[in-house]
Amino acid sequence: MSIGRISSFQRVVVATLVSAASAAFFGFAIPGVTRDAAAFQGGGVEYVKTFADDCVTPQAVFNVGDTVCVEAGDFPAPLDAGYRRFQWTTPDGLVADLSNVKADPQGDRFVIPTSGQFAQLGTWTVATINADSDRFAVARFTVRNPRLPSANLSIFKEGPKYVLPGDRVAYKLWVTNPGPDFAEGVEIVDEVPTNMVFVALKQASGAALECSTPARGETGRSVCKLKGMPAEEPIELVAYYQVNPEVKEGETCSGSTQITSFTEELNKEDNFCVSEATVGAYVEETEPPPDNE
Repeated sequence: MSIGRISSFQRVVVATLVSAASAAFFGFAIPGVTRDAAAFQGGGVEYVKTFADDCVTPQAVFNVGDTVCVEAGDFPAPLDAGYRRFQWTTPDGLVADLSNVKADPQGDRFVIPTSGQFAQLGTWTVATINADSDRFAVARFTVRNPRLPSANLSIFKEGPKYVLPGDRVAYKLWVTNPGPDFAEGVEIVDEVPTNMVFVALKQASGAALECSTPARGETGRSVCKLKGMPAEEPIELVAYYQVNPEVKEGETCSGSTQITSFTEELNKEDNFCVSEATVGAYVEETEPPPDNE
């Protein structure tokens, strides 16, 4: 049997199929080309799942010294064209282990260290990566030490960057605790920003807080307390202030907010935040000048 020349139409079809395969592998689409997930993605979306050391029971919370079992699958086909590795990463971003993926699906195991630089508590990740260390599928799991409870409280405050004299403004405060443990004796302290006075403090979500605040129209600080904050149960507050009418243009309104607890803190850097707004000036609206005819 002889092979004739490839027609122009056939060349276009072949090029289109190659482009579609390349697009599927590298994660972008070619205009006018529909990707076939079953052909190029192993029949589904690439995944990573964590299990107990029996590699059967789903599990997402572990103790130091435990063995974490994972399974990943639905890799691009063929697998040798979509090179993959498992990457185990500590809460502070260190790569604790790497292993090659040779099958679909494939499992891996990792023993959480009890000492050394990788003996870290908090949220770990295990991901599938390619030769360029690009992440494709990610699973997260929590590591704790039952003998030494710890938390990772953080607070964030968001509000206007520019205000006007006499404005009433609102700032949102988010409090989170990704764990790994219950945070006992939580206290939040929020200062009324300079050049502002207190109006109100309201809780939008989360476990109920007991708060003491300045009187309306006064300065000072709000103090909110909570017996304990479970992991993964955020709290949202809204603080209302009023800008002093006599404040001058260009001055700033700044205040600090912090959160503490009795529980060992994994990262104190995000337990404190500062909000700042710049005072603008009123601009009188005037009629536009008439067009010159």
